[in-house]
Amino acid sequence: MRTLRAHLDTRDALSDAIRKANASLEPVKVATWLVGESAGWFEAPGWAVIAHDPEGRPIVVAHVGVTETLPAGVTDYIGWMTGEVDELAGALK
Repeated sequence: MRTLRAHLDTRDALSDAIRKANASLEPVKVATWLVGESAGWFEAPGWAVIAHDPEGRPIVVAHVGVTETLPAGVTDYIGWMTGEVDELAGALK
């Protein structure tokens, strides 16, 4: 968290990040920007932005540092996780 806070600590840096995130309305362009920025915020071997397609299935919108086989594994995990979250939300009602 310190790296992200240090990166966005100044008003100019935060303003720049917001401007860049809103530079496009195209989901793939925004997701590509986000995974590129994330690599500088937190150290990780790979980053991915996951969204739901019109049928509700998880899809990888953009990724960096992710092997070709990993997106399928990530979407499988997200599908499972979504079910778990839905079940938990139902139990909390």
